[in-house]
Amino acid sequence: MRAAVLVDAKRVEWRDQAEPPLGKREVRIRPRFVGLCGTDVHVYRGEFAGRVSYPTILGHEFSGIVEAWGEGAGDWVMGQPVVVDPIVWCDRCPACLSGRVNACNRLKLYGIDMDGGLAESIVVPCSKVFPVPEGLSLRDAAIIELMAVACHATRKVQVDPGDVVVVVGAGRLGLCLISVLAASAASAVIAVDPVPERLEKALSLGATHTIDPGKEDPAARVREWTDGYGADKAIEAVGHFQEIPGVMSPVPLCMSLVRNAGRVVVMGQGGEAQSVMWKPFVFKEAEIITSRVTQGEFPRALSLAHLNRISPGKIISKVFPFAQVQEAFQLLDEGRSEIFKIVVEL
Repeated sequence: MRAAVLVDAKRVEWRDQAEPPLGKREVRIRPRFVGLCGTDVHVYRGEFAGRVSYPTILGHEFSGIVEAWGEGAGDWVMGQPVVVDPIVWCDRCPACLSGRVNACNRLKLYGIDMDGGLAESIVVPCSKVFPVPEGLSLRDAAIIELMAVACHATRKVQVDPGDVVVVVGAGRLGLCLISVLAASAASAVIAVDPVPERLEKALSLGATHTIDPGKEDPAARVREWTDGYGADKAIEAVGHFQEIPGVMSPVPLCMSLVRNAGRVVVMGQGGEAQSVMWKPFVFKEAEIITSRVTQGEFPRALSLAHLNRISPGKIISKVFPFAQVQEAFQLLDEGRSEIFKIVVEL
């Protein structure tokens, strides 16, 4: 089979690879569409040294069609459109045994810790394979993994009917969060980002308000919209960030946005330190928790997409053919503000 192999930082080569063997309770899939996300860019740049070893096949967000299945893998149909949950946990560590499999001590992902979807064939456990519902294209299904991540964070933030929810960061993840939150019972979904193109896209995905932190005080504006109290919930979805003069870094900003007894969920995994003044947050007796990948939300995301409650395709900026994977990564690496999600078609 042919595969796009990352052989070194910022260097992708076409290689002939042996087709992976098919075992019991496994499904062979031919990937058709692969989404490229921020994590892929960091791996492409060589920033995951120690976790990702070369050569490797990237692609943890992918959809495709069923080609074969092993004994005990269930009932499938040749050519059936499917999407794959890339997370593999150990089922033995304390986190797994307590049901928190997404916090597994030995968590691995296809496309990061193991070869992923940028190849003509991949074999995965049958438990990771989900049929794509009728009406949802394989192209848009490739974005379901990120939508499932947003579903998990929405569950963690515990949106109640009528809540005002702020999303700090309207990049790829933030836009998916806004799409999922817009399908919830929140009364308002506020996007905070310094990039005009992102705020415009956020409105198209269901944000009710937007704030450019470089032009106005987010906390003052949110208090203005909430009778002086602040938002019920806030989600940090920035990750790596550049400081804006006079503006708090993302986590302290979220903490300033919520009301007394509010809740903050942190998702970003940037390497920059963020100084926090805890006294005001303690005075609020607010909560701060984190959210990592998914914990069984794939069916939820697929159902929302099937019902047209979320629109994965709206965040896709460009589709590249398989032969232009290197060009796709180079475009994402440039960090252009008008580019949201890139998908590779195999």
